Amino acid sequence: MYNSIKIRKAEVFDYPAFSNRIFNSDPLPYNLTEDLDWMLRYKIESIAFHNKDFSWYEPDEVLQENLKIYNRWKKNFGGVNALLILNLYAGKFGIEVTNNEHLERLKSFLQFCYEHGVTSFMLNADDSPPFKFGEGYYLSSEKDKEKFSTLAEAHCWLMNNISDWAKQNKYKMNLLYCPSFYTYEEMHYGDMQLFKGTPWEDAAFSPLKRDLKIIGENMNQDIEIMWTGPYVCTRTLTDEDLEEWTNNLQGRKPFLFDNSIFSDLEFTARTMFTPYGNEFPKKFSQKTGGNGIFINGNPVGESSRAATMTANAYLWEEDKYNKDESIVKAMQKLYHSSNINLLLKYKEVELELTKSIRQRELWFASDELWQSIRNTRFITEKNPFYYHQNYGRLKALRLQIKHSVPEPEDFDEFKNKCIELDKQRRDLLDEIEAKGFIKLSYSLQSEMIPLPNFNKN
Repeated sequence: MYNSIKIRKAEVFDYPAFSNRIFNSDPLPYNLTEDLDWMLRYKIESIAFHNKDFSWYEPDEVLQENLKIYNRWKKNFGGVNALLILNLYAGKFGIEVTNNEHLERLKSFLQFCYEHGVTSFMLNADDSPPFKFGEGYYLSSEKDKEKFSTLAEAHCWLMNNISDWAKQNKYKMNLLYCPSFYTYEEMHYGDMQLFKGTPWEDAAFSPLKRDLKIIGENMNQDIEIMWTGPYVCTRTLTDEDLEEWTNNLQGRKPFLFDNSIFSDLEFTARTMFTPYGNEFPKKFSQKTGGNGIFINGNPVGESSRAATMTANAYLWEEDKYNKDESIVKAMQKLYHSSNINLLLKYKEVELELTKSIRQRELWFASDELWQSIRNTRFITEKNPFYYHQNYGRLKALRLQIKHSVPEPEDFDEFKNKCIELDKQRRDLLDEIEAKGFIKLSYSLQSEMIPLPNFNKN
């Protein structure tokens, strides 16, 4: 009796709400092993790789080295999956779908990465193909035009061909596709809501709805279709938003491409010690395509890791997630409780300097914008009402921008403030480095906003 060990019987439930938790990255070979170790330690499911220019036709040297390291690491440890991102129109030339040489080059690239442990592949057409107002994105190749009536039709054929090729070769590949139209805040049109009720409404919405309908009806069902929500950086997503895009795709649920981690702090795309805090529908994991989210950003970067851990916490905990508790827990694990206030102080000073510089720039830039907006009034004042409506929107936009920031302070006062804040942040960086966080200090320093040229008022 006394020589036995007794363990209380218990059931442990430890599984994520989202099975696909993909984090975009820009890993460098010299620290990739450390990055993967860190991701495994904190149960981050998947890392994303890409060429520096996202080109589709061959791996560059950095990607080749990354894949060698990843393949060796995966065989030894496993636990972190990999996704490859390619853009069909990036690099020196876009793909010609009917060109067998192009098709074979793309498949060869995918096979090379698959043989190095990559199991998921995202092929993108976002923003990059040729575009014409009223027609949308179109095929540039005359040979492609002979076979396909639209770009969307060509891409359905391409993705289905790759899917069939993978199955024939018994490659267990997960395929994702990002259409040219992936949001209502379009690369060329801008906020498409502004086209409603104007003569240009059909020119804006018809190509989008046409392409998504074709993709929804014709692309293989096991290929996930990406979207960003109604906006490029969607922070609030509703059931109605999801239902509308699902309807656009003829009943197929889209897979969320989440750009929002860039968009929390004013005047900067950095994520310094800031929790992931979107508003998503309840039980979103059961509603979104692929039971997953793709988090865009640079999650393995030293200054991004706390934010990444909170995003991953949401993907595990979903509706139980508490962003304020999560960021504290993340920073405790990464930096110890005794250093949290120091790092938050650095964040406060850096953001105050950034805000001071960018607010001043924005105030004067809005005055330059006003000159162009005023010119449109004199051109359109005798035209139909929708031209006046557009002028009113431009005028309101300018006023919103200008008065979203305070009136600039005296130049010498501004200069002295910037110099003082710069001294404070550099002193704090020295203290961070002295605490032993050398890589973090270097990362923060590389991201600092530069001081203005004070010789120019």
